[in-house]
Amino acid sequence: MGLSGVIWCVLAGLCYGTMNVLAKLAYHDGMILSRLILMRFTLLGILSYSFGKIVRKADFDFRTYERRHIMFVFARSALNLFSKTCQYAAIAYIPLSMSSCVSFTTGPIFAGLIAYILIGEKLSMSEVVAILFGILGTMMLTMPQWFLFLNLDNEEISKRLKDDLAENSNYYLGIILALISAASDTVTYFIIRKVGAHIPNSMIPFISGIFTTPIMLIYTSIYEPLEWNFFFKSDPTEADIRYKQALLYALGASILAWVALEFMCIGLQISKSAIASYGEMVGITVPFLYDGIFLGRNFLSIDALGITFIITLQVYNALKK
Repeated sequence: MGLSGVIWCVLAGLCYGTMNVLAKLAYHDGMILSRLILMRFTLLGILSYSFGKIVRKADFDFRTYERRHIMFVFARSALNLFSKTCQYAAIAYIPLSMSSCVSFTTGPIFAGLIAYILIGEKLSMSEVVAILFGILGTMMLTMPQWFLFLNLDNEEISKRLKDDLAENSNYYLGIILALISAASDTVTYFIIRKVGAHIPNSMIPFISGIFTTPIMLIYTSIYEPLEWNFFFKSDPTEADIRYKQALLYALGASILAWVALEFMCIGLQISKSAIASYGEMVGITVPFLYDGIFLGRNFLSIDALGITFIITLQVYNALKK
């Protein structure tokens, strides 16, 4: 059963990684953050309800379940909206491999800290060491210029940082948003584990959809109105054609987001082993391959060292549990 949970989380990670690539491509062709969020959560609600009704025969009547469990899921939905806004903003602000790496690898670090803060879970010495090394590894990934004294690819680090700052005006803000998103996601996973046995799997993404969609519709109608006439232009410009491509990328990213959440909900409920959540880390391979193959971004020794620091001791602790 534990291995099955890991497999589901691996599949979720691959879906999330591909979703991030499609979101980046959508931004490149003209998509804006609010519309991507709106599309993501609208499809999330529709797909989870349809799949739950047709395939799982789920009961979506809130009165069937305990009020506190439903309220927990609504609270998770609010936090998930905040988390995904930070995540998608980070994807737009910094290189894809960096935003994805921060999101995927720092979750276990935050999990240990949040479990200690929220539920008073005691940390063993090995867990404290793992968290400290994880923080060190995260710093290597996000601030490699602080580690020039190690004499690892110093020239390449300086050049890459210069290029990143030139291409991304909100570089440091993007790093902060990626970290905030990772911490917030960890709390949402705690909630899934808490209520997952008491309500259908499809209920969690469905509530996220019906909670977020009205909020984003109100926001976009006031601040960034949707351009409905775009779909009916007889003579579209080149920008219009690119935006249609952006819509297709955003549609693909939104569908994968739903699939990934379904897989993650299954994985977190099947496996009680802490190692299940590490399966999601496989997702970092997709953005790294995209950045390396299509954008020519170099993977440096300091990156490998940072990822090693983050993952090795975390997996060791998971295996112990």
